[in-house]
Amino acid sequence: MKSSVQNVIKYILFSALGFGILYMAFKGVDLKELWHEMLSVNLWWVVLSLFFAFLGYFSRAMRWKILINPLGYNPSLKHTFFSLMLGYFVNLALPRAGEFARCAALQRSEHVPVDKLFGTVIIERVIDLCMLILLGLVVLCMKIDLFEPFIQKHIFTAFTDKITAIPLLYLIGAVVVIIGFVILLLISRNTFKVSRKIINFAKGIIDGLKSIYIMKNRSAFIFHTLFIWFMYWAMTYVVFFAVDATEGLDMIDGLFILIVGGLGMSAPVQSGMGVFHYIVAQALIIYGLDYSEGLLYATVSHESQMIFVIGMGLLSMWVFSKIKKTNEKSSTDTK
Repeated sequence: MKSSVQNVIKYILFSALGFGILYMAFKGVDLKELWHEMLSVNLWWVVLSLFFAFLGYFSRAMRWKILINPLGYNPSLKHTFFSLMLGYFVNLALPRAGEFARCAALQRSEHVPVDKLFGTVIIERVIDLCMLILLGLVVLCMKIDLFEPFIQKHIFTAFTDKITAIPLLYLIGAVVVIIGFVILLLISRNTFKVSRKIINFAKGIIDGLKSIYIMKNRSAFIFHTLFIWFMYWAMTYVVFFAVDATEGLDMIDGLFILIVGGLGMSAPVQSGMGVFHYIVAQALIIYGLDYSEGLLYATVSHESQMIFVIGMGLLSMWVFSKIKKTNEKSSTDTK
C-alpha cells in the first residue's frame, strides 16, 4: 500500500514537472498555426522514421540477449523484445522505472533473476552514454563553428548554472536524510535480513556487470551497438523531409539533432516531455529556422515516437498477460 502511494506521488510530481516544462516550451506559440502546419506534414517520412525506430529497438533486444547469455540464461528474443518495449512504455509514466519493469517482465517470463538483469541494463546505459559522447565529439569536430556556441550556451552553461543554483540547504538536507536512513537501518530489528537482501542484490548486479567481460559474441555486440545508433540517426534524419522548413538539412545536421534530442530525452521527466521540444527547437534556430518551425519538427518527431511506444507497450502488456494466463493454467494442471 505504501509503495503504491509513493508511486502515485512520484507520478504526480513527474507529470507536473513535465507539463510545466511543456507549457514553457510552447508558451507564446500560435497553437492553431502549429496544428495547421502539422496537418501538412508528409506522413510517409514519419512512417519510415518509425520503421527505423523499430529496427533499432529490435536490435537493442538482440544486444540485450547477447549480454544475458553469458549469465547462463537464454531468453527468447520475443520475450526480450517485448520486455524492452514494456520498459519504454512504463517510462512514459515514471522516468527510469521502465528499467526495473523490463527486468521484472523478463524475470516472470524467462525466470532470469532481476538483479542480474539490472546489471546488464547498467552496462547498456554506460555504453549508450559513451556512444552519445563519442558522436557528440564527432559532430562538434565536423562543424565546430556552427555547433560550438549552441553547445556552450544551452548544454554546458545551462548544466553548470543548474548545479551551482542548488541551495546549500538542499545539500545539507540530503546528507541528513542519508545519515538518518543509515541509522534507522542499523537499529532496525531486521538489520541482518535487510543487509543480506541488499548484499545479495548487489552481488547479482555485479554478476550482471561481469557479462560484458565473459561474453563470447563480442563482434555481434559491437555490431548491434553501432546499428542501434545508426537507426536512431536515420529515424531523426528522415523526419527532416516531413517538414518543409527542415527538408534542406543534411545528415550531419541530423546527427547533431540526434545528440541534442538524446540529451533532452535523458531529462528526469516522462520521455523528455517539454525538454526535448525546447532544446531541439532551440538547436534548429542555428539553421535560420523560427522557433515555431523548430518546435513543429520536434513535436512531429517526439509525438510520433510516443504513439509508437504506446502502441508497442500495449501490445507487450497483452503478450505478457497471455504468458501469465498460460503459466497459471500450467500450474493448475500440474496440481
